[in-house]
Amino acid sequence: AHWTLAVADPGSRMIRVYDSYPGHSAEQEVGLALAAFFSEHLPTPPSLVEERRDWRYLVPECELQSNDSDCGPHSILNFLCAVAFHRDGRWYPGPGVSAI
Repeated sequence: AHWTLAVADPGSRMIRVYDSYPGHSAEQEVGLALAAFFSEHLPTPPSLVEERRDWRYLVPECELQSNDSDCGPHSILNFLCAVAFHRDGRWYPGPGVSAI
C-alpha cells in the first residue's frame, strides 16, 4: 500500500531506505527486514571475514510527499537522485525531487 526505496551498497554493507511518507515506520520495517535477510543470506566478502560485519541501514533525508497517494513518483524520483549522486563509493547530496 506504500512504496519505499531501499538502495543496498554491498561494499559498505549499508542499506539506505528512502521513505517519502512522513510519520510512518515503513523505513524501519524495510531496513530491519533487509538488513537481517542480507546478513543471513549473502556471503561475507573475504576482506570482512575477520570482522563479520552485518548489514546495517540508515534513513537519509529525502523529499517528502504532501498527500497519501504520491509515494510511487516520489520513490522513482528518489531513486534517480540516489543513482545520479552516488559515485566513487560515496553519496553526494543532489537537488530536491521538486527540482528534478
